[in-house]
Amino acid sequence: MPVGAHNDTMRVTTSRLLVWVLVLVSAGLLGFQVLFAFLTRGGPVPESLRTNAESVSFSLMVLPFVIVGAVVASRRPRNPIGWILIAEGLLWQFLLAAAGYAALAVVVEQGRRPGGVVAVWLLDWGWALPVALLSYFFLLFPDVRLRGRRRAIAWLAALSVALVIARDAFAPGPLGTLPSISNPFGIPTSEDLLSAAGAIGELALGPLALLASIGSFFLRFRAARGIERQQFKWLTFAGALLLVCFAIGDILSALGVPDSVTSNFNVIPLAGLPVAVGFAVLQYRLYDIDRIINRTLVYGVLTTLLGAVYAIGVILLPQLIGADSPLFVAGSTLAATALFRPLRRLVQEAVDRRFNRRRYDAARTVAAFSARLRQHTDLDALADDLLAVADQTLEPTHVSLWLKPSTGTIREEQRQAV
Repeated sequence: MPVGAHNDTMRVTTSRLLVWVLVLVSAGLLGFQVLFAFLTRGGPVPESLRTNAESVSFSLMVLPFVIVGAVVASRRPRNPIGWILIAEGLLWQFLLAAAGYAALAVVVEQGRRPGGVVAVWLLDWGWALPVALLSYFFLLFPDVRLRGRRRAIAWLAALSVALVIARDAFAPGPLGTLPSISNPFGIPTSEDLLSAAGAIGELALGPLALLASIGSFFLRFRAARGIERQQFKWLTFAGALLLVCFAIGDILSALGVPDSVTSNFNVIPLAGLPVAVGFAVLQYRLYDIDRIINRTLVYGVLTTLLGAVYAIGVILLPQLIGADSPLFVAGSTLAATALFRPLRRLVQEAVDRRFNRRRYDAARTVAAFSARLRQHTDLDALADDLLAVADQTLEPTHVSLWLKPSTGTIREEQRQAV
């Protein structure tokens, strides 16, 4: 075996070993969170350090970042996207585990365990690291190259994170996570300077870097073609679905729905982001994304319309009439059931017309041909029409039609596509 091939094999083996070691670390961090939640149950733990069902569920939702990142990194060890996914998941899990340990060491056991104050200090500035990775994620996906403006945006993101971390890690005074503790690593007489630097990084450079990275993502999306465009579609679909779920959660919170329900809209969709990236990077059934987007739009709009019909019948009509009866519920249910098929057809046509014009035009062409087919009596005209429809809808490079008449001879009609 050549030396270069042997070195590549060793590098891939080492990368895969490292990947699965990190997966075990992730499982261990999850176990520590559950352990700290058990040890601190019933204690006077402040909300900023509390390990409860919501924080554990959040940790479970970031677990797909580690798992999908491990699959991508083991198969594409040179692709940084997999390693970024692993780092994103591990950082959030580490912070949650650190919060549980800080609650146990500082609050419940009153400082009898070592490292509790350091854990609180880490929580004060550690959140900036996984947030910063989002900018690099959008900059590197999917071609993993930093060129031109993207390189400048990457440096801008790094500078903003460095300023925020410097402020939160070294500013003197009480820690934000637990104000009863003073910063053990605070630098005296530097509070004004660090506060100004942190404000510049958090309020100016940070949002600018994130917006610039997202803008670069969409500009490259518009210019992409072929497989790369389909990769962009996967991530765009997952990001749009996440934003829609966030909006639904905010609306439900405004309507008075308990946080135990609305928090699911903010947490569960997070798992879709790494899954979409895994499909895009590994290129597994890549072109099914168009069908997935189409079905999501159709059934999302359809569910909203039927929900509105049901709400009008159950909530609005009784208030307008001034009477309440089970008939409103039964009537609304029957109306929603009866409207399902016609509404689905109308919404499907609207979505195809707006987002899948080729499919919509092809369906209309085939429908028009079916209508003309009943009027055809000339076989030659029918053959020409059929070839024209196939050429217009499928756009092949070559079209052939074989007809077998009753005499047993075979006649071939051919057309070269333009």
